[in-house]
Amino acid sequence: MQKLRDIHLHIIYGVDDGAQKKEDMFAMLDQAHENNITTLYCTSHQTCGMDEFDRVTYFAHMKEAREYIRAQGYEILLFAGAEILYTPAMANYLANNKPPVMGNTSYVLMEFVPDVSFDEIEGAIKLIESYNYIPIIAHIERYETMFHNKVERLKQQHNVRFQINCNAVLKKHGFMKDRTISKWLQQQLIDYISSDSHDTNIRPNQMMSVFEIVSKKYGEEYAARIMGDAGDGSL
Repeated sequence: MQKLRDIHLHIIYGVDDGAQKKEDMFAMLDQAHENNITTLYCTSHQTCGMDEFDRVTYFAHMKEAREYIRAQGYEILLFAGAEILYTPAMANYLANNKPPVMGNTSYVLMEFVPDVSFDEIEGAIKLIESYNYIPIIAHIERYETMFHNKVERLKQQHNVRFQINCNAVLKKHGFMKDRTISKWLQQQLIDYISSDSHDTNIRPNQMMSVFEIVSKKYGEEYAARIMGDAGDGSL
């Protein structure tokens, strides 16, 4: 069975709107194990320069997660990260600080407000690139502007990666949007599919189901590339 990698979920308890209690985090780890996920990036919400989560608590709770993994005998590697909400304050933040990256890489996971303009997204990409980081744009299916041939343009002009959530594959978003999401996958413009899981019930981890769908519709090799785990923490 294919081992999977989830680069976007809110599993560390007590720091954002994801897991609230230790037991919630443990249940999410159980669910990840059931989905054959062997690498997780713990991407708690952060707004650099404005609203930063408590990193002391974050790493202490990540230690608890690793201890639980060992106790359960799970084959899961945890890596640090963050889902950074872009605001104009980020320019000043980057001038004086290193942003929270994904594990030991130069990748930065970015999100935007839903009504973000294309110019704002491209400006954020340019800003991140100017500091020699590689932006990953989270759940691009949430941004209306991305449904107007903008994914192709950004791919051609920038060193950027695109992530969609499992629900982009599992749920209906309307005929035109569903067709565009399918086109992104057919043209292999999507670099990652992730759970964006916040809990085990309302926003659960469904990576294995989505992997099977993507393998069948778009090819096993591509599915393994955007969801599979190499086991070394690489992105």
